[in-house]
Amino acid sequence: MQNATDAELIKAVERYRTEHGLSQQAIAGRIGCNQGHLSKVLAGKVRLSRFLRPRLASLTADRPTMPGPSGPTAAEVLDALDKSQDFRDMVQAALKLVHKNA
Repeated sequence: MQNATDAELIKAVERYRTEHGLSQQAIAGRIGCNQGHLSKVLAGKVRLSRFLRPRLASLTADRPTMPGPSGPTAAEVLDALDKSQDFRDMVQAALKLVHKNA
């Protein structure tokens, strides 16, 4: 069973997941649980734990826009990381360069 706040959070997470074309697996990976458990939480079959509540809430929080006139939001970058191995590889290479030159 869920309380009203949890039900609202679950609706917001589902809306976020749908709007960004993310799978439950991608969301589960971001919040540190397995897809099966997330599915049960989203379906209201198990309670939303104190561990998962803030992690799910952080997904739906407003994301800052990155610098630039029409730069991507942080959420868009995270979505791209979830969807593209090539993008993940590129970001990892860029981070190595940044740390090397720091």
